Amino acid sequence: MALIQIRRGTAAAWTSENPTLEAGEFGLETDTGKTKIGNGATAWTSLTYNYVTYAQVDVTGATNGQALVHNGTKFVPGAVSSTLDSLTDVTAPSPTSGDFLKWNGSAWVNDAIDLGADTTGSFVASLVAGTGITLSNNSGEAATPTVTVNTAVIQARVADVSDTEIGYLNGVTSSIQTQINSLALSESAVDGGNAYTIQFNVLGAVDAMRA
Repeated sequence: MALIQIRRGTAAAWTSENPTLEAGEFGLETDTGKTKIGNGATAWTSLTYNYVTYAQVDVTGATNGQALVHNGTKFVPGAVSSTLDSLTDVTAPSPTSGDFLKWNGSAWVNDAIDLGADTTGSFVASLVAGTGITLSNNSGEAATPTVTVNTAVIQARVADVSDTEIGYLNGVTSSIQTQINSLALSESAVDGGNAYTIQFNVLGAVDAMRA
């Protein structure tokens, strides 16, 4: 019966020799159980291992709900983390209500929302100026709109109102009402030798006064 053997040696021996395996040729690390397959061009140390072997896994003492975690040498049972801070590119040790994750250039960190620094685009998209109003700096990131009132336009509008019209408005609830109340029509009459003066005011009241 034919015997098939593959090239083998310790991991240190393979690294030291660093051969280039032929295309399809197997190489075995006898002390780790890991294998590589040559492609005819790439040296040993630059080849990737084929798969995880049993020598790289130790499930001794595994319990329900655990996952395989690499400890630097092999895969062993470990707890499954339920926090973001356990991820290698997330640093959120003390998040507070309302925080969100923000990339700071090297990791995801928890941070409060700051409209002036954490948003893009124009959250003041546009303001429309009416007659006599001038707007500046009215859009863009963290904009602070400036509103300027054209007093000349306001004065021109006021100039169209005459002093008489202003006078009407000024006393509409006082002096004008007093004048209305004082307006009256009178008529004299004689009844049974007695003289009477009858007054009619604009509110409809009738007063009869004996002369």
